[in-house]
Amino acid sequence: MQEGTEKNCTLHTNMNQMGNNIRIARMSKGLTLQQLEMLTGIKYQLLYRYENSIQVPNNKNRSKIEKALNISLLEPSREDHEIKQLYDSFFMLLFMGERDFHEIENNIRENNEQYKKSRLYYLVLLILYVVYVLEQKDKSIHDMENKLEKMTEHDPQANCLYWQYKGVKLYHRKKYHEAEICFEKAAALYQEECYTA
Repeated sequence: MQEGTEKNCTLHTNMNQMGNNIRIARMSKGLTLQQLEMLTGIKYQLLYRYENSIQVPNNKNRSKIEKALNISLLEPSREDHEIKQLYDSFFMLLFMGERDFHEIENNIRENNEQYKKSRLYYLVLLILYVVYVLEQKDKSIHDMENKLEKMTEHDPQANCLYWQYKGVKLYHRKKYHEAEICFEKAAALYQEECYTA
């Protein structure tokens, strides 16, 4: 098989999978195409074309569909996998009592531009945030909190995680009232995510 043909087959397979995923998610929520149109603002005729793999949604419409159906239509990227492994490794070290994170910080510095391409980049920033808290780098903590709050504000799951981390930082510093406010924000986001799913 020629290289160009192989790429076309892969694209066609991904198109079919995306269309099937949209249909399965819509039907599992008991929605008609017309109801999905009302939720997304995308004409039901176009939704039909997506579901039947006649057309692939652009990023804007894909995002609307993902939000309405609470699904992800994109395959995780290589960067997504690398970030998830980095995040898991970091917390394994943290829970084992390790406090020297230079290797992880070097990994982030070396791969930061690649990681920025990932939709999971906020996890990289959360790692740095925890390192700054542990090392008591107050200016870096403040800067990172501003970045994280802006980056996660439109993603309830990521925003919930951010407020939990900030709450732990404040609790660790014996600022119990402020920590409680952060935990309440995280709980409210969690409830919102559960009830809109």
